[in-house]
Amino acid sequence: MAAFEPKRLTDYSVESIIAEIQRVASLFPGEGVIIVADFMKLARMSRETITKHFGSVEAGFVAAGIGHRYNKSRINSRISKRPIRGRTDEDLIAELRSVAKTLGRSCFTQVECDEVSQFRATSIASRFKGWKNAMKKGGLDVSPTGKRYTDEECYENLLNVWLHYGRQPNYDEMDESPSLIPAGTYKHRWKRWTKAVHAFVGRMNNDAEEVEESVTSETHERPSESDGTPKRKSVPVEDRRKVPPGLRWKVASRDGLAL
Repeated sequence: MAAFEPKRLTDYSVESIIAEIQRVASLFPGEGVIIVADFMKLARMSRETITKHFGSVEAGFVAAGIGHRYNKSRINSRISKRPIRGRTDEDLIAELRSVAKTLGRSCFTQVECDEVSQFRATSIASRFKGWKNAMKKGGLDVSPTGKRYTDEECYENLLNVWLHYGRQPNYDEMDESPSLIPAGTYKHRWKRWTKAVHAFVGRMNNDAEEVEESVTSETHERPSESDGTPKRKSVPVEDRRKVPPGLRWKVASRDGLAL
């Protein structure tokens, strides 16, 4: 996590906790369910903190207005997966459709499937001789890797992972938390992982320059106080939480975290 962002909340009021729940939820694309274990890895508070104030993590999600994104499945552990022996193809197809409904999207990866399915995704893929075939059998989308995410989403995700490690992540680390977009997406989009990294760095540096120019221009145009210092502009609280990626990258570079 970046040095300029506290690892833990400094204010544990109900309002601050709700704001933190909403902030972390915004890091997960779409409106599908969020795995609590993944959520807590990115949160600046403990599970106990949420439970203490709301009674449970689910209640905390509800208070934050994202109750529909709480994963109620109790079959998240790989150890508890059921064998598919004795299950018909129709059973497995129905399971895939159930996963799609739970995640809130018709296109998902085997890793995402494992988070909520009662069966191992690899077992389902083996039954149908491939994951794509399994998805097609279920009438689900089989979009080419990388097409489900915009360039902006890929850059934002890479920035979050980069700041998490305090260095450039390697290819395999993009398939692990806190990354929300698989490594294959970057390889498919930019043909090579190194090209994806170069594109990202170029974009972040460009955005950082634009942010700096914008701030400089705004400072020059803003009315001055009696002592000659620029008047401070009042910024809504909700806007303060939306730090532009370019600015985050600029600060990280200054603190030696974008190496």
